[in-house]
Amino acid sequence: MLDAEYPDDRLVGELLTQPPIIVFEDNSLREAADHMVEEKVGSVAVVTREAPQKIVGVLTRGDLVTVHTRRLSEARDANRQIRIRQRIRDRLRKPPDGA
Repeated sequence: MLDAEYPDDRLVGELLTQPPIIVFEDNSLREAADHMVEEKVGSVAVVTREAPQKIVGVLTRGDLVTVHTRRLSEARDANRQIRIRQRIRDRLRKPPDGA
């Protein structure tokens, strides 16, 4: 792009050599991630089924990692709460010392 061979006013569309890789906004994150892996890309354009020619967003590999990190954190927190509740129940059921 910084090559003098290409004029400064060249349009982005002129650089495209293939159609964009897309996913629909109603695809699951798993489907989008699988599609990105299959196509060997780090991002995909997000479109609606009603107007697939109009991009409504871009999903990146970083977005998927962020969501997955959040999900893992929430799962860890939920498991921690379950363990705490179980310990409380166990202590409440245990007879007091010396009884």
